[in-house]
Amino acid sequence: MKFYYLLSCILSIGLSFPLHGSCSESVSGDGFWVESNVSTPVTAPGEIRNVSFIFANPLSTSITILDATADCGCVNLRRPYGAILPGASGTVSASVRAGASEGPFVNQIYVLFDNGEYSKLDIRGEVRAFLKVTPPALEIRDVLPGGVQEASFEIAAADNADTEILQTRLDGGDIELKEFKSERKGSSMDCIVSVVPRAAAGRLVGTLVLETSHPHQGELQIPIVIYPKIPLEIQPSSAFLGIVKQGAIVKKEFALKWKDAKPSGIKKVRYGDREAVFSVTSTGKATVLNVEFLCAGSPGFATGELLLELDDPASPHITIPYSYMVRK
Repeated sequence: MKFYYLLSCILSIGLSFPLHGSCSESVSGDGFWVESNVSTPVTAPGEIRNVSFIFANPLSTSITILDATADCGCVNLRRPYGAILPGASGTVSASVRAGASEGPFVNQIYVLFDNGEYSKLDIRGEVRAFLKVTPPALEIRDVLPGGVQEASFEIAAADNADTEILQTRLDGGDIELKEFKSERKGSSMDCIVSVVPRAAAGRLVGTLVLETSHPHQGELQIPIVIYPKIPLEIQPSSAFLGIVKQGAIVKKEFALKWKDAKPSGIKKVRYGDREAVFSVTSTGKATVLNVEFLCAGSPGFATGELLLELDDPASPHITIPYSYMVRK
């Protein structure tokens, strides 16, 4: 009996003390915060809003924020470091960049305290485009490098506010902004942009940025995509090479059709950092490209691109996507 009495005393004493590393006080994560959700004013696409969440330490011991993370719509997340004393307060803040799509949005910030409390903070808002661009993105096709290219579009103010274009720039190192012109028509503007592609290889992507006098949307971002003139049509345009052995050499034929009266030759065919063995033959009715190259040395599904470099240095490189399965 003495043994059982002694054991019960030990257990009661042990339970009267908190375990090492735990906190005897606990409060729900939302109980720390003055408000755990914030609504922002109506926001233009791409506009940045600053939001803040204030919290106070209601416990009798200090607390520390171990970690704070946010959704991808939040940038420049800021939170206090070090101990927050009992009764003291702190702020978690972030800058929220609105997306390009109109409609409501919700972003979250996640905060973990050292006593195990976990909070989710909601940022709610609505994206509204006060300035409507038609078409929303500009595509220019069959372009030769160095030539001036034009694209037209319309800007309409949904709230009929008088709007002027104050400054223009083009973000994209391979596209040069040559000229921008606009003509007002009521509450809308007809615009023409002239650009010069600086490179020949592949598709070029840039963003035309317009700073405006609109009271609610001071900036417009319009994507520009330039597709080079391809002097060659290839069939098939992509290839599945089938199921192959590890490290096998595969061969594939492609039919070529030149768009120019004087066709260029093929200088190299590359895949990754290797050069493929190739030959070009004419059957009278068609020109055939024969390519052979080395497959991967490990089992699994593999993808890649054949890169055709033409004799004419002004011609863009041409790619042919391919895929295959390597068996064990």
